[in-house]
Amino acid sequence: MLRSIGKRIAQARTEAGFARQADLAKAIATSATTISRYERGDITPPHRALVAIAQATGRTVAWLLGEELTTGEQEAGVTQAIDQIESLLARAQAVVTPLGPAGMYPGIRALLADEHLCSTLAITPAEITTLRAYHLPVGPADKAQAIALLLALRAMTASPGSAPTK
Repeated sequence: MLRSIGKRIAQARTEAGFARQADLAKAIATSATTISRYERGDITPPHRALVAIAQATGRTVAWLLGEELTTGEQEAGVTQAIDQIESLLARAQAVVTPLGPAGMYPGIRALLADEHLCSTLAITPAEITTLRAYHLPVGPADKAQAIALLLALRAMTASPGSAPTK
């Protein structure tokens, strides 16, 4: 590990334009011998020296310690995250029935548009308001599902012991 820190210090030094170890040493107020020992991996630079080297070379302490991802690793991680998000969106779109232009699920819209069926089921204005207000992860896509939802709502709101509505 010391050798890899030393290699990174040497790389940062040369890429920052410090041709000689003495140049970096002068910039961080230490000796060329100390910089040489860091780069060879003979000694571990103390935290304050790592901070000074990072500042002088335009790197981060994490990079000097080998903890930062390379650009390629960062790009691969971003690409993987984008792929996961796109996959989740595709799965969500496959499951969720869109509300449509009227702000209702297609099945509820079709049910409410069928006057004969609304009359036969005796759907009340309160039930219409309730059906329109529902925002479900998967909404009724057809009239049959909307009727099942209506009957479930009626069953949940019926008083105990009362006869079910016909």
